[in-house]
Amino acid sequence: MASAEVAPGPLTILLADRMNWQRFGLSVGDTIHVTGLSRDLQADEQRVGRRPPVPPGQTGERRGPVEISLNVSQLWLPHVLTVRDSNELREGLERLKPAYVSAPQVPVTLEKRIAWAETQIGRGPGLTPSGDDQIGGVLLAMHAIGQVREARRLWKAIRPRALTHTNEISLALLDAAARGLGGEAIHRAINAIFSGGAGLTSALAEVDRIGHSSGRDTLAGVVAVLQQATATRAA
Repeated sequence: MASAEVAPGPLTILLADRMNWQRFGLSVGDTIHVTGLSRDLQADEQRVGRRPPVPPGQTGERRGPVEISLNVSQLWLPHVLTVRDSNELREGLERLKPAYVSAPQVPVTLEKRIAWAETQIGRGPGLTPSGDDQIGGVLLAMHAIGQVREARRLWKAIRPRALTHTNEISLALLDAAARGLGGEAIHRAINAIFSGGAGLTSALAEVDRIGHSSGRDTLAGVVAVLQQATATRAA
């Protein structure tokens, strides 16, 4: 759970600015139970990610779970696109400067793509390794071009390895990507690419704010799949 200035994403529930944490005397790491959410929320527990100031006369310690009711509209859920105009997609990719993102060599066939992904899990620097971010981008792009079933098959095949080769945060993000759920900035960038590049500059600025290199690494995976999609349609 996070305050409104945090970038929306599949692992984040954004709270309204008016939410008064002092009232609950919460501390970092406390478990809270969220009620009032019904859309695509698999777990009923979230973690408090920031220590609020403790009001005078209180210790900040509370026993037992704290229940907070939220409106479902406060949970950001992206929509999934499908390819409608290959020309606009191609134009969007052309406007994405090669210097900004270098797309990995992702195989075309699902079987080879699975083999490639297994070599990337947990690979590279960062809280979420670069290889994991690229896989996440691949999964999101597969959803975007309508390869939903294939994306789920890819993740099902590589998930056992991911359980032992990456961390819990990265694993959760990959789980979400396999269902077509990514950070808002990544979805905006995909929208911009599909729209011939309209709004791409501002979308890329948001992508750059994701981690040290996670935004660009994720977008690299996206671009690899979309480039293949345009090449296939052109052929």
